[in-house]
Amino acid sequence: MSGESKPQTPEKGSAAPPRRSNTWRFAVFAGMCALLLGGWWMAEREAGAWLERHGFLFATLRHDGRAADQALAPLLALGDPAAPLQVILACDLIDTPCRTALGWLIAWQQDDPERSVLPGRHDTRLVFLNRAEEESRTIDVAAAFVALDLQHRFWPVAQALALQKEPFTLAAIGAALDREGGDVARWQRDRADPDQALHARTDRTMAEALGIPSKLGVLVSGRPLAPQQLVSEAALRQALHQRAQNLVQAISTVGGDVAKAQARLVANRQRRQIERYQQWILRGERVAVLPAQPQRSSQP
Repeated sequence: MSGESKPQTPEKGSAAPPRRSNTWRFAVFAGMCALLLGGWWMAEREAGAWLERHGFLFATLRHDGRAADQALAPLLALGDPAAPLQVILACDLIDTPCRTALGWLIAWQQDDPERSVLPGRHDTRLVFLNRAEEESRTIDVAAAFVALDLQHRFWPVAQALALQKEPFTLAAIGAALDREGGDVARWQRDRADPDQALHARTDRTMAEALGIPSKLGVLVSGRPLAPQQLVSEAALRQALHQRAQNLVQAISTVGGDVAKAQARLVANRQRRQIERYQQWILRGERVAVLPAQPQRSSQP
């Protein structure tokens, strides 16, 4: 019938209306982005915490993945490294008071006067840190003394020169070495090696990092002696005797555990100084150096 209308059909080429909304697609995409961002933030946070706990591994590994040697270069030390009573003298051997104090301590360690106090014989150890100033003549003398240890002559030469009062010279070291039966020609070569000056500079840095308070300073069981305790040999020996008694009392208090007793005696010092003393002096190991906070290339 001509009066009836026919249904309209879309023309060819016209776009059909969307069957459903695209809103859900944006919601899913946003949710995935939020999930990925949250996962990345958590991974960064956990990685930072893990680095703080285990970062020392990175500080002690070589590029080939093998653990680096943790032992310190040998210190100038006299006595058993495991001795319960540890005495550290830090000073510049170009100075007369330094050589004098070192002579007193060598004689004390050899006399072993604390054998009736400490748990065994010769349970003392003396460590010397050459606190040479950064000046050519001072460093030269420090390097010359360090070079003596390559012939195991540092301690006898230091003791022989302890009472020398006149201005100090390298020739005096060579003469004392000759009297002690050392090889002076070898010593002349050894002291010119830059490693000996480096050793002296390292000693100075260690003394400062251990908190040894003065240019002429002594630590006993990790704690400094007062300046008035270094004015004479008698005063020094009295101070050492008191520290030996303190150590024995601490050992008794912790049930005979020497390591715990040593830790107890340094408990009031700064945390970093305690760590360095325990690592460098008691264990003879390097301290892993890490930043205070983990360094990362990006922040969440």
